[in-house]
Amino acid sequence: MLAARPDPNVAGELARCGGNPLFLREFLADLVREGHVDTVDGTARLRSGGNRLPLTLTATIRRRLSQLYPRTREVLRMAALLGNEFDVYELALVIRRAADTLVTPLEQAVTEGVLTESGDRLAFRHALIRQVLDEELSVSMRRALHAQFARALADADAPVNSVVRHLLAVSGPLESWVARWLSGLPERTLFAEPEVAAQLLRRVLDPPVSGGGQREVLLARLVAMLFWLGDTEQACGLAAEAARTDSDPERNARMRMYQVRIASRMSEYGTALAVAAAAAADERVPELWRARIRAWAS
Repeated sequence: MLAARPDPNVAGELARCGGNPLFLREFLADLVREGHVDTVDGTARLRSGGNRLPLTLTATIRRRLSQLYPRTREVLRMAALLGNEFDVYELALVIRRAADTLVTPLEQAVTEGVLTESGDRLAFRHALIRQVLDEELSVSMRRALHAQFARALADADAPVNSVVRHLLAVSGPLESWVARWLSGLPERTLFAEPEVAAQLLRRVLDPPVSGGGQREVLLARLVAMLFWLGDTEQACGLAAEAARTDSDPERNARMRMYQVRIASRMSEYGTALAVAAAAAADERVPELWRARIRAWAS
C-alpha cells in the first residue's frame, strides 16, 4: 500500500493493529489520507501522528465489541485502563469484585479473540481495541478511575510501578494520601525509576498538596533522585533548603553531604569545603556523618 519500506516509527504505529489485515488497511489508509506519511528515498517516514483512530476503523471495532455481553464489555472497559496487558488479580482489586465473578466475561473475551493469554497475564490481542474501549470513557472519568485504581492498589501494597502508572495518568493536584504513600515507601524502591519518582515527588511537594508532616522526607528523597539523575542545579537549591529546614539529624546530615558533593560536581570547591567545615563543626550532626563529610573534604 505504501510502495515503500516503513521506517521504525511507521512500523511501530502499524504494530498497534496486532497483525489484523482489516485494521491495518484502515489505519494505514488514514495515515496516508491525512498526510502523516512521507516517502523519501524509498522509505516511508511518519511526519506527524497522534492517537486519533480513523472513524471507519473505530466503527468496525465497536461493531465487533457490540457482539459481546454488556457485562463483558464493561469489564473490558475497566481492563483497558490497566494497559495492553493486565493481571486478573489487579483487575479484580481495582474494580472491587471477586475474581470468580470475572471468569465468564474474561472467558468470552478470550473466546471472541479480544483478549489473549500472555504468560500469567491477559493481553488485548490488538492495541487498537484497547484504545477504542479506553476512549469510550470521558477524559474526566478516565482520570477519576485512574486515581481510584491508584488508591486501591496502594492500599493493597501492590508493586510500586502499578500504582505509579495510574498516578501519572491523573492531571492536576494529587490527593494527600499520595504523600503519605511515597514517604512510607523504602527509598530504594524509588531508584528503580528515578525519573518517574522525581516527577511524582515534584507534584506532591507543590501546592496545594504540600505533603504535611511528610514534606521533609519527600524533599530529601527528591534531592537524592535529582542528584543521581544529574539535575545538579535543581538538586543544589533543594539540598540547601532541606539542610536549613530539616530537624532530623540523619536526613539533615545527608543533605549537607549532598551539598558538598553537588558543589564538588560543579567545581565549586570553595563552597564544598565551607559546607563541609560547617557540618564537621556542628555537634548536632551525628559523628558518623561528620566523619564521612570530613573524608569528602579531604
